[in-house]
Amino acid sequence: MRTVSAAGRAVQYDYKWASGIASIGTSLSGGWIKTTTDANGRTMADEQDLYGRVGKHTDLGGHVYRYTYNWAGLVTKQTSTAGQDVDYTYYSHGLVRSMVDNATKTQSLYEYDGDGNRTAEYFTNFGDSYVFAQSRVEYDALNRVVSISDNSYQVSYEYDAVGNRRRMVASYTDMVGYHQKTQDYWYEYDALNRFTVSMGTLSGERASDPNDTSVHIVAGPAGGEAVQFGYDAPGWKAATTYYNYDVNGRITGAAGDRKPQRLLPEREPGGRPRQRWDRLDRLRAGASGKLRPPLMSHEHQPATHFFHHLL
Repeated sequence: MRTVSAAGRAVQYDYKWASGIASIGTSLSGGWIKTTTDANGRTMADEQDLYGRVGKHTDLGGHVYRYTYNWAGLVTKQTSTAGQDVDYTYYSHGLVRSMVDNATKTQSLYEYDGDGNRTAEYFTNFGDSYVFAQSRVEYDALNRVVSISDNSYQVSYEYDAVGNRRRMVASYTDMVGYHQKTQDYWYEYDALNRFTVSMGTLSGERASDPNDTSVHIVAGPAGGEAVQFGYDAPGWKAATTYYNYDVNGRITGAAGDRKPQRLLPEREPGGRPRQRWDRLDRLRAGASGKLRPPLMSHEHQPATHFFHHLL
């Protein structure tokens, strides 16, 4: 079979039956060898059993990958001529129990709850002399993640009545100065479950009475990390701001009138967008020379490298 693109580039597909192709376990089911030849004459080949499982793959660079399957059809070993050598084991219900990378001398172990949610993940080198990750995850009755804990960090989540993530609290060690850090972000949504405030804060102390409506989620002071979103009547994000960049290529803030607009590009009479880009491929203006309103403006905070987004 052969296909030709509009540019005249032809790709050839060849199929050949091979009775010696292995399938699951130790069986030999036979299968097809599919060879793809691109317009530059390079070839790629896949050996597949009767059920479509790839037992051998040769990429365009000549690297060969081999896969072995157990009787359940799950990959138990993956090797390649590039040095890859990975072994997989599974629990009786088919979920991954371990991944052992014999090339890098590392291994990952996994645990699950009765609903199939992954509750623990360990990543170490052989002999457990270096532990790269030792994480545990907790879920609520709706199988939503409520906490993730590790030796180096703890993260917890809260949700609103319709399942939107409302709060995230993280405690971790700053690896630059080895200081204990905390991040506490609140999120607000509109009736269509769209963000109205992201990475915000509370307007006051958290209410203890569920009927107390005096405290709200707000973006916080200017220069903070929060992002506030607004939408116009048709549902478009609304903004009138301009992109500017510093000498390091980082986006900096710019003033705008913040009038709601449908942010459509300027177009030529034939309907083609007219836009101008700078030397770093960043959108700066339309063909008329006027700066076009982008989606957001960003204020860079040099001390933290966080951005303040205004919409």
